[in-house]
Amino acid sequence: MPARYRDAVSFVLLAVLFGGAFVAIKTGLREFPPLLFAGFRFDVGAAVLMGYVVATRARSSWLPRTRRDLLGITVAGVFLVALNNALLFTGQGSTTPAMASIMYGLNPVLAPVFAWWLLDDRLSTTGWLGIGVALAGVVLVVQPSPGALASDGTVGKLLVLGAATAVAAGSVLLERVGPRLDALPLTAWAMAVGAG
Repeated sequence: MPARYRDAVSFVLLAVLFGGAFVAIKTGLREFPPLLFAGFRFDVGAAVLMGYVVATRARSSWLPRTRRDLLGITVAGVFLVALNNALLFTGQGSTTPAMASIMYGLNPVLAPVFAWWLLDDRLSTTGWLGIGVALAGVVLVVQPSPGALASDGTVGKLLVLGAATAVAAGSVLLERVGPRLDALPLTAWAMAVGAG
């Protein structure tokens, strides 16, 4: 398969899986409390991924060895798994999957703001303009009003925005920490920490 078709198929598959995750979360919330559901998801994920890592890699490649590795696992576990999913699952209890996916999609828009602050990365005028347009789009979708600020739907939307913010901040903090572990073992450890 030529690369351009493979990339297009991969993009469509990613969009379906990512979009479907919000519907799956909403469906699962009918049966389980949000934090328990998120915890179960990552208990299973951590066990499967850690089993794969242990079975396919040398022990020296998946054991944390440095302070940076431990700090990276902590940052990823707290921000990318625990806060992200606790806020997302709780917020989705009172908003629609479509609304949640739109607001959650802000995390790559927010990441440059954190990178500017924490990594001293500078954005161009066009970059700042893009962030402003994206934020304005979310405001149009969320439609905040003084009368609706205390409603369950608004609280849910703010929680989902908090999840997007946690992912953006966590991604930049992880870059700043610079763990030496490969992504796969780091993710397995972070899932185990975050599930707890």
